[in-house]
Amino acid sequence: QLGKDTSFSASDAAKGIEELVKGGVSIADIMGRAALASLNLAAAGAIDLASAAEIAANAMSQFGLKGTDVAHVSDLIAGAANASSLSVMDFKISLAQVGAVANLAGQSFDDTAQAIAVMGAAGIKGSDAGTSLKTMLMNLTPATDAQVAVFGKLGITLKDGSNRFFDATGKARSMAEIAQILNVATENLTEQEKLRNLEIMFGSDAMRAAAIMAKAGAEGFETMAASMSKVSAASVAAERLNNVKGSLEQLKGSLDTAAVMLGSVFLPILKRLVDGLTGMVNAAMPWI
Repeated sequence: QLGKDTSFSASDAAKGIEELVKGGVSIADIMGRAALASLNLAAAGAIDLASAAEIAANAMSQFGLKGTDVAHVSDLIAGAANASSLSVMDFKISLAQVGAVANLAGQSFDDTAQAIAVMGAAGIKGSDAGTSLKTMLMNLTPATDAQVAVFGKLGITLKDGSNRFFDATGKARSMAEIAQILNVATENLTEQEKLRNLEIMFGSDAMRAAAIMAKAGAEGFETMAASMSKVSAASVAAERLNNVKGSLEQLKGSLDTAAVMLGSVFLPILKRLVDGLTGMVNAAMPWI
């Protein structure tokens, strides 16, 4: 049915379903919206279906999401690519680097997707974006004397020892909240002072993420979230396929699916013919 209704063939759909199953998505969820959501993401990102399903499955695994969340995950990834200069594959690579640490730090998939998109909008993509975000999250608590001094000077570590990057329960605040804290803490610094302090706080690699987040602040994240929510994977896919090339892709998918359907009808007949011919040859063996 998916091969018939989309630009992908039945064989493509099967490969995508296989990746979802390997990723722990239940058959019920796959037969619900998960398989179709993966197809929409693949079409929206102009990638093969197995890769799209793998991205969705990995996101679910890293953040402990359910099969019913595949459509939302696909929409956010398509929205991130649509709202920045990211490609879907850029997003996949970034998420592979930062996903596990972001989840460990209490970030939701939505928070992480927005941060990846904010990085992409600033021109930092793929492994660079994911690694920088991961390292920044790993340095939210100061470890060295120099870090402790800067955290205190910028008012992030308070006199009672509490860290504004974390709430009263010790859970890291959302990416947008962290961005706003950095924005306020560095707003009166010169560019030179800002870069120097961010490097001490987070390291030379993660200072890129910290600088971009400090500039964006909560407003930048809110704007990005609004842009990402304006589209769905299905709408992006439909727009991308709304041309001659898209029509040809849909025709190819339908032809491949028709071949599978015809094969399922005629293969049993062909098998009987081949088996009959094999029997005739075997019966004639003693006379040869």
